Amino acid sequence: MLEDIDYKYVNNADCISKNLETTKARMAVQWQKIVNNEDENEFCVKYNLTKNLVTKTLKDGRISLRMAAALAQELSVNPYFLTCDSDNFKEFSDEQLQKFLTENGYEKPPEPVVSSEETKTGGTDANAAGSSLTEASGMEKGATNTKEGAVGQKEVRVVHQNPYVEILRTRIEDKFLSISSEELNKIESITERNALELLKSLYLRAEYDEEIKRIGVIVKLALLL
Repeated sequence: MLEDIDYKYVNNADCISKNLETTKARMAVQWQKIVNNEDENEFCVKYNLTKNLVTKTLKDGRISLRMAAALAQELSVNPYFLTCDSDNFKEFSDEQLQKFLTENGYEKPPEPVVSSEETKTGGTDANAAGSSLTEASGMEKGATNTKEGAVGQKEVRVVHQNPYVEILRTRIEDKFLSISSEELNKIESITERNALELLKSLYLRAEYDEEIKRIGVIVKLALLL
């Protein structure tokens, strides 16, 4: 069932187009329908997309699985048409979209496992995610183990079983939805050299400040997403 698709777990990084120029043209036509029919921000929130990613896809045709699947579901368009695997525009069904997602590596994420101790104390995933440095370090380890376990599978975006990783990923992507173009331009203008210097400064400060140390762990985790 399409309502079972959790789009935050659908690959949003790799390009799956067979022809960038054709996808770019087809994407432009379909996106205009979104612009005409509804608020663009609502569409992005609904499918866990960022406006920045939409802009890049419109510019270069590098469409991700999440973008193709979201447009296909919203507009009842053949997803294979968007990735140039087919020239059949109108063919669409729930089964076809599920097949398209599965072929490109999507699997429905498992339900988070809550320990009996967490249940007794009434702890929740969201609260546990930011409660201590120890837990943050555990998240980093869990993300690494999951990534190592994915070796040998088709290389698409790693689906982390650790729910804390997905909580952080969602918060980062939600931030992109609210950030202004001016702020985004400032961030993108930071050179690699300056970014490395900022990281060095962060970890130097972390030696003397427990709160900064926790931020440093979160930065490491973000690099694994």
